Amino acid sequence: MRTSPQRFSTDKLINLTKEERDVIYCIACELTDNEIAMRLHIAKDTVKSRLGNIYRKFNLRNRVGAVILGYELGNWTICHPW
Repeated sequence: MRTSPQRFSTDKLINLTKEERDVIYCIACELTDNEIAMRLHIAKDTVKSRLGNIYRKFNLRNRVGAVILGYELGNWTICHPW
């Protein structure tokens, strides 16, 4: 039996930093860690650190959960080039 998609509380979404939101947006655009690092002008280890923070804050296990979170944050159906 399937369960309904996970919805994230607005209170928790507010706890994301701008930098974490940027990483989530890039993940929703299907970018790799290396591509995110280049796009945001940060180190790959910084990307991994921000992902770890996002996973902890929302009890996520993988990038798929982060993509779902990204769509919860807004209408990111189209990823625009920077």
